[in-house]
Amino acid sequence: MNKRTIVAIASAVVLLLVASVASARNMHCAGGIQYVVQGIKDKERGNTEDYQREMNKAVDQLSACATEDPADLEALGYRG
Repeated sequence: MNKRTIVAIASAVVLLLVASVASARNMHCAGGIQYVVQGIKDKERGNTEDYQREMNKAVDQLSACATEDPADLEALGYRG
């Protein structure tokens, strides 16, 4: 095998590993972050009712996340 083939194979392996890790995030952690982001957008638009609803959902989801995956520091940061 030449160096280009080895580099191509190594790159493919790294991409597969990264893709599998990214898809493995706990659904409550990912959902909670999405609710926070959407809530911030609603607040910027002046939509306080939806903002409050989104943040309540975010707290619920991120609380479940903290119990199920305490190592997800990004999600726990959003909760704080």
